[in-house]
Amino acid sequence: MNDIAKKSTIPMFYWSAEQNFGDELSSAVVEWVSGYPTKLVETDCANKLVAVGSILERARNGDIIWGSGVHPTQHDLFWQKPVRKWYRKTQERQTDIEVWAIRGPLSRDALLYRGVECPERFGDPGVLTALVYPKSRDPNKKWGLIPHFRDKDVLDGNDIHVINVHDKWENVVDQIIQCECIISSSLHGIVVAEAYGVPAIWLRTLSGEGFIKYMDYYAGTGRIPNPRYSLDDALKTPFPPVPDLRPSQQELISAFDKSKVTRIVI
Repeated sequence: MNDIAKKSTIPMFYWSAEQNFGDELSSAVVEWVSGYPTKLVETDCANKLVAVGSILERARNGDIIWGSGVHPTQHDLFWQKPVRKWYRKTQERQTDIEVWAIRGPLSRDALLYRGVECPERFGDPGVLTALVYPKSRDPNKKWGLIPHFRDKDVLDGNDIHVINVHDKWENVVDQIIQCECIISSSLHGIVVAEAYGVPAIWLRTLSGEGFIKYMDYYAGTGRIPNPRYSLDDALKTPFPPVPDLRPSQQELISAFDKSKVTRIVI
């Protein structure tokens, strides 16, 4: 890390209302790729970085987006057409945003609709976790279950190893690489598992969030998702192929403009 980086920080927003390993990855990945420490700031703080998470609506004029995604409730496919008028009204003034990369094509659509220029450069920064924290697979159990925090009570009480999304992200990774396959209703459970070469099955539950963010990630990696709708069904499913995420990793690293990030450092 150079002397400037030691004295400066990148202001960034990520969801922090409760500890969640996927959200905490944002800071770890940005610090790894940039060489700068990061500082969590509020939504209304301008000139910040918005990275991991379904937090596009948190971007403000002057911000930089790197791999973020649209939240299900902020895309018209979730509520159908009427949401467009509401979404446009509340977001139309937030168009002076610099986009380096975006999670997937549905998120790109949401930005283009707002009038924000957005390249066709797809990737969730969570795929870089395996580069930030290199670990080799060491499976000693067949299945690992990663429930979205809303699904914890619904999916509790089975004999499968459950990985807690509220645990530290390094601990989550250490458990993922011990599994032959991951079943997850958490998006970043899927993303991080695949980053380490572990097959992942999307478990779509009634208590989880809308399907938009999952569709967005799968489409951004050139796939059509095939979710399972019950744990029993997931356990009967053959292990899915693991995508080659190296193109996404390189796209994200190349997109992170270290010469421009100095514009927002504090």
